[in-house]
Amino acid sequence: MRAVVRPAAYVLSDLSLRWYRNPKRFAVIAAHARSGSSLLSHLLKAHPDFAGCVESFTEYVRPEDRRVLHRKICRENWRPWVREPWLFDKANHLQFFPPAALDTMQPDRLVLLLREPVRSLESMVSYFGRHRPEGFPEERAVRYYERRLEELLVLAEKADAGGIPILILEYDFLVEHRQEALTALTEFFGLLEPFRDHYSTDRLQGETGDQSANIFKGTVGRTPRHEASLSQAVLRRGEKAFACARTALRTNNGRVLLSEMKTSKGFADTKGQFDAEPRWMERRGDS
Repeated sequence: MRAVVRPAAYVLSDLSLRWYRNPKRFAVIAAHARSGSSLLSHLLKAHPDFAGCVESFTEYVRPEDRRVLHRKICRENWRPWVREPWLFDKANHLQFFPPAALDTMQPDRLVLLLREPVRSLESMVSYFGRHRPEGFPEERAVRYYERRLEELLVLAEKADAGGIPILILEYDFLVEHRQEALTALTEFFGLLEPFRDHYSTDRLQGETGDQSANIFKGTVGRTPRHEASLSQAVLRRGEKAFACARTALRTNNGRVLLSEMKTSKGFADTKGQFDAEPRWMERRGDS
């Protein structure tokens, strides 16, 4: 059956593009590695109004790249066409969704997802280290983290200047205040049916994105802490980059969901700079 259904879906998905007139709305999850972006992508995929890829690795440079995403969604799910009104994809690296893509792709919504540095860096070193013979040094992890946060700031600033609605979300807020976070997502996308805190795991095996055991639980929950020893110097660099990003994003004209600032032992430069309680800020009303 699979030998028949898959080729048929491939052919039909190409034929359906003949009638594709860019009717779908387009959303992007821009994040950094090990930030919970796969979890958020699965929550979007579980909503009846969304169709997307956990990570399609499409390099968005042309307006017609929405058609490329449409085809990839069809082929990933063995479907001849996409009925849902929203298409989405996630990008954890600059090459897949650079700031210039905001002009060419003109997304209808942009979600920025970030995670505090201690757990992010531990997860990178541990998770990627297991999948690379040479391991994943902490210096490489923190360099990526610093650079990616800077890239997300540039993306947020350009989106704000172009009038693209932005939701800035932290992983900790999503897992610790899931209902408030999911309600905010529902309102942000203007949906009638709310987002749920669970998703099907029937076909997760082999998909791109996070393949850790926590993803296969099918619900929002904090990942177990990774066993990785990080130096204080690396932690300080991560904390500094995160604090700078948070400060800049709080002044952004989008919607911001921030959780309590976490600091590593011995690093108190930013302590007390942010609210102790989660904060919901909305500075733009949009349709």
